[in-house]
Amino acid sequence: MTEFGTVKDADQFRALDAYSPYHHVRNGTDYRAVPFLTGDNDGRVDPMSSRR
Repeated sequence: MTEFGTVKDADQFRALDAYSPYHHVRNGTDYRAVPFLTGDNDGRVDPMSSRR
């Protein structure tokens, strides 16, 4: 089990889905610009993941 939960458990999946802004983007909706900050040396995440 990871730090944030697992999609294999229905309750944990609903919790993960509820706070995922990436999965709630809707076509035709205007969103404000935001800065993406990530470190090149942060081994926990690929810097390109912020730009999805």
